[in-house]
Amino acid sequence: MARPQMQSRLRNPVLTGVILHLSIFIFVIFAADANPALTASIITLLSLMFFLLWRKEKRSLSSEPMEQTAEQTDPDDSHLNSPLLDELKSALEARDEKDAVLSSMSEAVIAVNADYTLLSINASARKMLNLPDNISPGLRLQEVVQEDAFHRIAKIVLETGGQIENEIRLEDDQQRLLFIHGTPLLNKQKLSNGAVIVFRDISRIRKLETIHQEFVANVSHELKTPITSIKGFVETLLNGALANRADAERFLAIVSRQADRLSTIIEDLLALSRLERQGRDHELSREDILVATLFERCYQGCLFKLDEKQVRLNVNFDHDLFVSLNLNLMEQALMNLLSNAIKYSSPDSEILLEARRAGQTVSFSVSDSGIGIAEEDLPRIFERFYRVDRARSRQMGGSGLGLAIVKHIAQVHGGSVHVESAIHRGSRFEIVLPLATRKEKWQEYEVATSPHAPPR
Repeated sequence: MARPQMQSRLRNPVLTGVILHLSIFIFVIFAADANPALTASIITLLSLMFFLLWRKEKRSLSSEPMEQTAEQTDPDDSHLNSPLLDELKSALEARDEKDAVLSSMSEAVIAVNADYTLLSINASARKMLNLPDNISPGLRLQEVVQEDAFHRIAKIVLETGGQIENEIRLEDDQQRLLFIHGTPLLNKQKLSNGAVIVFRDISRIRKLETIHQEFVANVSHELKTPITSIKGFVETLLNGALANRADAERFLAIVSRQADRLSTIIEDLLALSRLERQGRDHELSREDILVATLFERCYQGCLFKLDEKQVRLNVNFDHDLFVSLNLNLMEQALMNLLSNAIKYSSPDSEILLEARRAGQTVSFSVSDSGIGIAEEDLPRIFERFYRVDRARSRQMGGSGLGLAIVKHIAQVHGGSVHVESAIHRGSRFEIVLPLATRKEKWQEYEVATSPHAPPR
């Protein structure tokens, strides 16, 4: 409909010009003898009319493409609703959804075609393999991933059309262990035209499995030792040792010590279980405690061991420091550290117990000048039943769970535990907790300790 109208408009100015010029020419011929002024006026008038008509038509023609463009971009145009455009739109939406899914996956994904050309790689894969963000499809797999295991898995999948699973260890600083699953990439005809490699970091899982296995082995051994000792001495008594009172009393004393040790191990295991449950369920009850009160209880609790070993305990803390914590648990943690410090210190030595505030945290530390701990043992001393010197540790008593309990007590308080030690230079254990004091308690203490406070 628009084309005939445009053609008619193009013909109008030509026809109008021909008619006007012909009329002027005829009029001039017949009016040659007339008044020259009148003739000039008529010619001027007709020329002006022609100019105005020509300008109007030019404006109409110049607006024609704009109207046509508007009609072409009309959203109701049937061309925009064509099946081809709908299919293209659906394909773009599907691609965006696929990219969103791959980007949000915690598993790393790499897809290649039959020529080992990279088709897709998600953010997890780039992060896990330490690849730059500008890695894009189109590169060869060998150019992107340097690990030969990925090339072997892709080759097996492409050549056999089957699935494969394997574990590899990355040769990097972290020595991470990866679980890799390779599967064919199928087209619409269910034919393999590439490979998809999915992998995830299982280093932490394997470490936990190893710790769990060691824990089961250690707890079995720790429980078996006192049980075997108790059973052996009881059998000795039953076989006639009861007749000798001196031997009977000595054997019964050993049985009693082994029973106490067995009870200590079981109690510590139950304590660890309770701490883990409190950490998961957030059941820890807290109260605002003056550090002076906590340290006084710790000093009274280890006073007998200090006198027995002839070791001095020095304390250093701010007397106006309040901390929100579970008093019984924190006392148990500090008592475990103090007991170890006393146990491994030489007579006439000193132990330092201190508390220091640093920003929004408070640290409790126990320092000694005892035998110290070797550097290779430091990363594992907070594991359950891990002993630096197994023979000496059992001889001195203890369940082998003391430092594990300290670590869990710190964790349920939202804190952490650290150690610094060197052979023959002593050790320093530190528990760092969030300060989390209550303002009203602080103000109450300030008022009570003010030199202008009213008498009670």
